[in-house]
Amino acid sequence: LSRLRNLLSLSQIEEVFMFNLEEWTTNSKIIIDSIIKKYQGCKVIVRSSALTEDGFDSTNAGAFTSVLDVDSDNSKSLKTAVEEVIKSYTTDNPRHQVLVQKMVSGVVASGVVFTRNLTYGSPYRVINYEKSSNTDSITSGSSSKHKTLIIHRSETVPPATDSHLLSPLLVAIEEIENLLGIDFLDIEFAISQSNKIHILQVRPITVL
Repeated sequence: LSRLRNLLSLSQIEEVFMFNLEEWTTNSKIIIDSIIKKYQGCKVIVRSSALTEDGFDSTNAGAFTSVLDVDSDNSKSLKTAVEEVIKSYTTDNPRHQVLVQKMVSGVVASGVVFTRNLTYGSPYRVINYEKSSNTDSITSGSSSKHKTLIIHRSETVPPATDSHLLSPLLVAIEEIENLLGIDFLDIEFAISQSNKIHILQVRPITVL
């Protein structure tokens, strides 16, 4: 995410504040103070970034905890959220990381894009999405109103299929593929007001 952030022109990634477990063990107060100063008055998400997460050989997507809507002005809430994420790790490797980002506001839709069919690797983008303000309903499996669009990589979104939301998304996804030189990606996204595309996660589809 941090590598892609300054390269994107068709979508955006919120700035990433990160630290590892060794830094947390020795400097937790300094880290908390830095988060408060950086994100003053904002809600943040505290996210996992374990060494065994999101590689080319295995993904472990959803295996670790992320804590949403944390009050960045509340040191106790921040500390609790970080410790909850760390507790979800299966090992205590000091190089495991924790990420903090500003929560995306004004969300109107969110979901996951697979840039290839998961079963056969065929050239179809699969977009699972829900039109709501909840950014994790698809990834958590809690959505009861989600939709799925399966579309060949050469096609554009049909006009009747939420095209005002999904057409800009597909163009943004194509930009990420071109930047990475990879077309087998699992991308979590949110769409905010004015159809602004926010990229929440980018990982390889390891099944391929």
